[in-house]
Amino acid sequence: MTFKDFDFDESLPDELTAKQYYDYVAQYIETFKLEKNFQYNSTVVSVKPVEDPKSRIMVKSVSTDLTDKAEAVEYFDYAVVCNGHFSVPNQPRFKGWEDYDGVSFHMHELRDLQPELFDGKAVLIVGVNMSALDLVTMLLLRENSEIVPSKVFITAKNVTKMET
Repeated sequence: MTFKDFDFDESLPDELTAKQYYDYVAQYIETFKLEKNFQYNSTVVSVKPVEDPKSRIMVKSVSTDLTDKAEAVEYFDYAVVCNGHFSVPNQPRFKGWEDYDGVSFHMHELRDLQPELFDGKAVLIVGVNMSALDLVTMLLLRENSEIVPSKVFITAKNVTKMET
C-alpha cells in the first residue's frame, strides 16, 4: 500500500512492520512538505455542506489541548472520513472456543511474523475479510520465507466474499 507518487524503499520487505510503515508515511509527509496540512490535538465536532462558491464543506473543530479549548471553523472542498474501520478487531467466538488452549489472536495484534507462532504449525484462519487475506498473503505468498506453516486452513461463514 504505497502512495502512487512515492514508492517504498526497495530494501524493505514486501510486508512492512507497523514501525516501517510509520516511517514511510513520515518520509512522505517530509518529502512533500505536508506537515502544515495537519492539525493535531483537536476533535471535529461537525461537518456541514455550505453554499459557497469557494468551498463545499464547513468543518468545525475544538482543541483537545487542556490549556486551550479554542474552536476553529474551516472550509474545504472535500471531507474524507477515516474512522478506523479496522482499528477495532472483530474476533468471532463460537461453541467450544473456551476449551481451546492454543494460541489465538486477531491480525490487529500481529506486528511481525513470529516463527514460533507459525513455522511448522497447522494454522486456522477464521474469516475472509481484509485481515484474514493479509495473513494468507504473509504466510503463503512471501518469497524466500523462513517461516513455513505445515498446513493452512481458511474457514468463513460466507464464502461468496472470496469470489468478489
